[in-house]
Amino acid sequence: MPSEKTRLLKPSSTSPPLVVRSTCTSTLFFTWLTPLLALGSQKTLGFDDLYPLSVVHQATHVSEQFHATWHTFKTSSVAPAKPSLTLALFQTFGWRFAIAGLLRGIRATLLFTAPLVLKAMIGFLNDSSAPISDGYVLVAIIFVSGIVQSLCIRQYTYLASEVGMCFRTAIQSALYHKLLVIAPSSTRSSGQVTNLMSVDATRVQKLTMDLHSIWVVPYLILLSCVLLWREIGVSFIAGLVVIVLYIPLTLYMAKHMKAIQKQVMQLKDSRTKLCNEVWGGIKVVKCQAWEDNFVDIIQAKRVVELAQLSSFLRTRSLSSALSNGLPALVAIASFATYIFLGNNLDVGTALTTLALFNILRLPLLKMPDMVNAIVEAQLSLDRLRDFLLDDELSVVGSGPLTSAGIRLTNVTLQYPHTSATVLKDVTLAASDGALVALVGATGCGKSSLLRGVLGEAHAVDGSIYKYGTIAYVAQQPFILNATVRDNILFGLPFDHARYTEAIDVCCLESDLATLGAGDATEIGEKGITLSGGQRTRVALARAVYQNADVYLLDDVLAAVDN
Repeated sequence: MPSEKTRLLKPSSTSPPLVVRSTCTSTLFFTWLTPLLALGSQKTLGFDDLYPLSVVHQATHVSEQFHATWHTFKTSSVAPAKPSLTLALFQTFGWRFAIAGLLRGIRATLLFTAPLVLKAMIGFLNDSSAPISDGYVLVAIIFVSGIVQSLCIRQYTYLASEVGMCFRTAIQSALYHKLLVIAPSSTRSSGQVTNLMSVDATRVQKLTMDLHSIWVVPYLILLSCVLLWREIGVSFIAGLVVIVLYIPLTLYMAKHMKAIQKQVMQLKDSRTKLCNEVWGGIKVVKCQAWEDNFVDIIQAKRVVELAQLSSFLRTRSLSSALSNGLPALVAIASFATYIFLGNNLDVGTALTTLALFNILRLPLLKMPDMVNAIVEAQLSLDRLRDFLLDDELSVVGSGPLTSAGIRLTNVTLQYPHTSATVLKDVTLAASDGALVALVGATGCGKSSLLRGVLGEAHAVDGSIYKYGTIAYVAQQPFILNATVRDNILFGLPFDHARYTEAIDVCCLESDLATLGAGDATEIGEKGITLSGGQRTRVALARAVYQNADVYLLDDVLAAVDN
C-alpha cells in the first residue's frame, strides 16, 4: 500500500509537464491537450498516463508561497487592525490574475467593434459609390475581432481558474497547518472547520471568475454611455437615469442578501455540528432508540435554514428580474426622449443604439451575480481570516538544552483566555534517560504541567525548554477511525521489527488475537469497538513506534485492565 500511495502522489512518468513543453501556438490554442485527449479516447486514463504538475502548480510550492506571505502580513499588522487575507492571496498570486484582467479588458473593448462596424456597414450599403474593398475591410474587422475575443476569453478563463485553484489550495493548506497548532481553548467545532474547508474555500475559488467584473462592468457601462451619447446625444441621459435609480436598489438588495447569507452560514454550522455529534455517538443513539428524536431535531434545524435560504433566493430572483427588464426600460426611455426632442430615428442609429444597449445589458445582468459572489466570498474570507488568527500553541524552544530532555524554571502556567493560574513557580528538570513521575492529588495540575511542555498552556512567568521529539499519550487516548496498524504507524513507514517490538512491550498480542482481522481490524469512530484498556494500549504502542526522544504519559495505566 505505501508504494501505491507514493505512485499516486508522484506518477512514475518522468516526462516534463505538457504545458512546459508546449509552444506559444499550442498554449494559445490549447493544442497541448490533444495527445492526452487522443489517448483518453482509446482507453481509460490512469495516473501513469498523466504528466506531473509543473512546480508552480504543485500544492507544496503554492502553500509555501502563501505561508511566507501570510506570515509577513501577520507579523507586520498592528493591533487592533487585522491582516488582510485578501491582500495576502493577491500579493502571492496576483500577477497571473493581473494578466487575466488584461485579457478580460481587451475582450471587453472589442465587444464594441460590432456596433461601430455595423453602422459603417449600413453606411457602406447605402452608398452605391463606395468601393467594394471597404466592405471586405469591414467584414475582416468583424472576423478578426471575433477571433481575438474568443482567444482572450478562453485564456482569461484558464488563467482565472488557475488562480482560483491556487487560492483554494493555499487556503486549505493553511487551514490544515492551523489545525495542527491551534490552541485547545479554541471554540471551533468540527462542523465549522468542515464548512471552512469545503464551502468557504470553494467560494473564494469561484470568486476569481467574477472579481474582474468589479472594474469591467463599470468600464462597459461607461463606454456604452459614451458611444450612446455619440449616437443619440443627450437622449441617452433618460436611460442613464433609469440605471442610476437601479443602482441604490441593487446595493440595498446586496446588503440584505449579505445579512441573510450570514444567518444561513451560522445555521449551516449549527446543523453540521449536530450531525457530527450524532454520527460520533451513533452507537448510543441506536442503543437508546433516539433516531427519530434526533432526526426531528436535525430536520427542524434544516427547516429554519431552508426558510432563510428561501428568503435569500427570493431576493436574488427579484434582483435578477430587475436586471433582465432594465435594458428594455433604458431603450424605451432613450428612444422616446430622442423622438420627443424632434430627432429622426434612422435605421443606422436605431440598430447601432440597440446593439450598444445589448452590450449594456450584459454587465447589468452580470451585476447581481457579481455582487452576490463578492458578498459571499468576502464573508467567507472574513471567516477564514478569523480562524487563521485564532490562538496557537505556545512555541517551546530548546534553549540551553543540548540533549533530549525538558527543563522548567520557576514556571507559572495559564490557559489562553483565562486569568486563573493553574500552576505557579514550578521547577523541573528531566534529562536524557531519566524516568520522572509526577505524583499528586486529583486536580493539582499534573496534566497542566504536561500541556505546558506541549505548548497548550502558556508560561506567563519563568521558562520552559524541551529538546528532541516528543510522544504524548493523553488520559483519553486519541484513536483514528482506521485499522489498528494504521493507528500505530500513524503515517510512518512500516518497520516490521519496530512494529513487533511495539506490539510486544504494550501487551497487544492477546488483544489482536481476539480481533477478527488482527491488526487489520477497523477500530471505528473514537475507538468504539475497543475497550478503554485496549485503546490505551494502542495509543502506547503508537508512542513506542514513534521512537521519540521524550515521552509524556498522562495517567495511561488508569484504564489498563491487565
